[in-house]
This record gives sequence, structure tokens and C-alpha cells, in this order.
Amino acid sequence: MSTKLLTYLFLMMGGIFVTAQVSFEAVADKTQLNAGDRLQISFVITAENDINISNVVLPNFKGFQILGRNSGTNISYSNGQLTRQYVETVVLFVQKPGKYVLEPAKVKIDDAVYESNSITIKVSKNHRQEKAARTQSNVQMALILSKDEVYPNQPIIADVKLYAKSYDLLRRRSEIEVPGISGFQVIQLSKNQERNFQQQVIDGVVYVSEDIAQFQLMPTQTGQIKIPAFKIRLAIPIDLFDEKIVLLKTKPLIVNVKDLPHNAPASFTGAVGNFKLNAILDDTQLEVEQATNYEIELIGEGNFSSIKLPELKLSKDLEIYPPKRRNAYKTTATGEKGKIVDRYIIVPQNGGQYTIPPFTFTFFNPETEEYETITTAAQEIDVKGNPVSQNQLLADTVNLVNDSTPDTLSNNTVQRINNKVKDIITIPDLPQFNNQEKSNKNWYWFLFIPVLGILLFFYLRHKKNKKTDIQDGLNSLDKKEIIADLKNLLEQLEIAKNHKKEQEFTTISSTILNKIVTLFASKKEDIIYNESQASELLSQRMSDTFIQRWETLHRKNQLRRYSGVSTDDSLEDLYLEYQQMVNDSIKKS
Repeated sequence: MSTKLLTYLFLMMGGIFVTAQVSFEAVADKTQLNAGDRLQISFVITAENDINISNVVLPNFKGFQILGRNSGTNISYSNGQLTRQYVETVVLFVQKPGKYVLEPAKVKIDDAVYESNSITIKVSKNHRQEKAARTQSNVQMALILSKDEVYPNQPIIADVKLYAKSYDLLRRRSEIEVPGISGFQVIQLSKNQERNFQQQVIDGVVYVSEDIAQFQLMPTQTGQIKIPAFKIRLAIPIDLFDEKIVLLKTKPLIVNVKDLPHNAPASFTGAVGNFKLNAILDDTQLEVEQATNYEIELIGEGNFSSIKLPELKLSKDLEIYPPKRRNAYKTTATGEKGKIVDRYIIVPQNGGQYTIPPFTFTFFNPETEEYETITTAAQEIDVKGNPVSQNQLLADTVNLVNDSTPDTLSNNTVQRINNKVKDIITIPDLPQFNNQEKSNKNWYWFLFIPVLGILLFFYLRHKKNKKTDIQDGLNSLDKKEIIADLKNLLEQLEIAKNHKKEQEFTTISSTILNKIVTLFASKKEDIIYNESQASELLSQRMSDTFIQRWETLHRKNQLRRYSGVSTDDSLEDLYLEYQQMVNDSIKKS
């Protein structure tokens, strides 16, 4: 009796063990979708032994339409174990939004009934529901907009698509004809070179669809703006030997571009979207004339392609170069996403403590329908070196005047003098005299005028002597020596360029710039000229355009030499600029 019981228990446990090796699972390719999308449900039976499977009893797919059903078997072998999978797949279509619960499926395996898990599906309203023409024609064309009500500078994505009831109808087509669209900035985002067909269900009808092109439309004015019809031609087969050319058009659509609210801050420049702002300073401890990078980074989603960030304004003692824009955004189905970066190069001219003020940017957020202003924090720069004194500024200004004559002062010189004078001169409030006091003061003028005349005489004589010195300039022997040096340096520069020796190239080019200035000096001196001194000497013979070219090359050289900041110029381009400048200098010397 006990032997029979043990045998029965062994067989029962063996049955349980076999049963435990079978699983039945329902898997959805997605659980959240839009109305009009397709849904694929797979019912998967997995076993490690041969099993007998009856037909899978599917649940009632209430609210769904069954588009297709197929089954298959997969066998795999791993670590000495054979595994079999039986898959039953159902393709569904749902038209109405809502929350759907798919009940478990059932299947009989080796006299045992198994149930799969249930699945919850959430179907949302499709705001981009494709509205092909509701005719019963065999082929249709549609223009689909991401939005039909926007604000100025709020991007719209426009898709042009073809629909047909068979692939044959789309085999041969022309290029799309794009109409003139006023009131928008139009950018073509894609033009499908490789044809891509898909099956789509629209209003319960299965179509073959093809994406033709995609555009970004940026409204530039307000009001009701009409988008005219896009056109395309199809060669539709009639029989085996003939075809018919058919012209298809999209329906003209109206976009309502709303006015922005009238309470725009003064800092608003037209940005529409949602953004964040960052400010990044590479170095806070610098030496005089040591360059650093300062980046303004605007991140988010909006009309990046038309945004212009405000100009950075700093102390006059911080020389700042025009920003270089880096675009790192891409256009998606909802607009332009990513960031833009304006990189400034800052070069302090004097020692001291300097503040980079907060950077402010204002945009209109179409989601909240409000203007929003974002601001970065102020940042401090500590520059080692002596701050310029008022006495030094005054001395520099006097030197500038003494070293120039009225007919040789360049615009740059005049501007520098004006700036320095503004920095150091404050006109005090003059005392007010009544008529009696004025009469008593008149005798002072009789003493002052002769003194003024004497000073004016010596000043004019000094200017005349200075002008003579400038006109005389270098003697011919010194000039020939400097010209020979320039030609030799130019040859060395070409060798450094050909061997791509950037550091050597930078050093030689710095010497060339200094030699050019020496060529126009009143005497040959072994000194290094700063930008201000160079501009004054060059202004005696060279045009303002030449001086600006010299200053530009000098700044590029400074950046490469002292800060390691590279410019966008190649060595070949820079060499050609230096070659031209040397040739121009020799001609004018």
C-alpha cells in the first residue's frame, strides 16, 4: 500500500514539475498610443518539452478593430536545454480615445488550461490626426500641420503625404511643387530621396501612405494666413500598356496667428518658446592681456533659427571680441530643440577687479501665454597687474597729441583721445559772478592772454619739429635692413605653415607685425609696440583699413600666443594675410 502511494506521489510531483516548465504571456508593443495608431499584441507560450497545444482563445477586443492575425514557432538551444516558443500575434486598430483593458487569453496545453495576463492600454486623442480628403477616390494628397493656431515666431511643422489604396498607384510620381507662402519663413526640413511606404488606417479604411516632404513654417505676421495648395503629379496605370497623368493638390489651409500680448518688456526681442539660460566663464584669475572665454548658453525649445541674443557690455578695461555663434539645435516634429551658444573672448587691458554683469533674456512662453525673463548671476574677474592711473591716462593722451599732427590723426586716434579725456576730466561747477564781480575780474585776462600766447608759440614750434621728424623717418639704410628682415621672416613663416608648426608660426607672425610698425617709426628701436603705439605710427602713412587689418591680425596672434584660444582661420589663410600686409608695407615705406 505504501509503495503504491509513493509511486502516485512521485508521478504527481513529476506532473507538477512538467507543468512548471510552461508559461503563457501576453505582450503589447506599446501600452500608450494615439487614436488612429496600430497596436500589436503577442501571446507567447514557452515550454522546455514537447507539448500539445489547442487553439488560443483570444479575448474580446472591445473597442478595437482586428487588422490581422498570424502565428509562428521559435526553437532555441542553450546550455544543453531545448526551448520552444509558440507565438500568436494580433494587429489591432483603435479609433476612439480612452482606457481599455484587454482580458486574458486562454489556451489548453496537455489537458491543462492556462490564462495569460491582462493588459491595460491608454489611448490618447491624436492632435495630429491625419485628415486625408474624405472622398472615395483611390489616391489622395494631404497637408498635415502640427498646429493651426500659433503666435509669431512659434514654429509649425507641415508634412505633405500621399495616400493610395494600392502600391501600384504610387509607383511613379513627380517632384512636389511648393507654392509661394507669404507670412511665413519657410524651411524645407526633409525631402525623402528613398521612398518609404507604410500602411495606415484612416476613418476605418486601410491606405498605403508615403511621406513626400516636411517643412517648418515660422509665422512672421499676425492674422488669418492662408497656406496655398501643394501639388504633385502621379502616373496611374490604366492597364498593362497605358497610364494616366493625374494632378493632385492639398486643400488650402488657414493658420490663425495670434497677436502677442501688448505688455512686452523692453528686453523682449521676439523669442517665442521655453528656455533656460547659462553663463560660463572659463577663468576668474587672469593676467593683463591674458584671454578667457565667456559663453552665453540658451537651452530649450523655440525659434532658435531667428533668435539674436543681446550684446554683452563690459568695462572699457575689458577688451571684448564679437561673439561667435554655435548652433546646436535640431528641428523636430514640435519645433526647434537644443541650444545656441554665443562665445565671447575677453582680454583685460589693466589690472584690477572686474564684474561681468548679469545677462538678461526675455521670451514669450506660448504655453503659459506670458512673458518670462531669465537672468544669469554676476561673475567676478581678478586681473593681476597694476590698474591704470589717471596720471598715466593723462600722460598717454598728451603723448598721443604730441606724436600726431592734425592732418595725420586717424579716426582711431581721435576716438582713443576722446575716451581717455572723458575718463579723466570732470568739469566742476563754475562759480557764478554778478556784474560787479565780473568787472573786477576783467584785469585777470590782461595777464593771462600774453602767457597763453607764449605757450601757444612754443607748442606750435614743437609740433613743427615733431612733424619734420616724422616726415624724415628712418634713413634708407635702416629701411633696407627692415625690408630684408620682413622678406626673410615671410619665408620662415611659409616654412612653418607648410610643416604645420602652429607655435612657431605664431611667434614669427608676431615678429612680422612688430617689424611692420618699426618700418614706419621715426627711428629704429628694438622695442615691442603695443596696439595703441602701433596704430599711431601706422597712421602716418597707412590707411585706416590697413590699420584695422593690422589690429585684427595682432589680436588673433595674441589669442593664439597667450591664451591657447584658436581662431577659425587656417594657417594658409593667415599666411596669405601676412604676405599681403608685408607687401603693402614695403610699397608704402
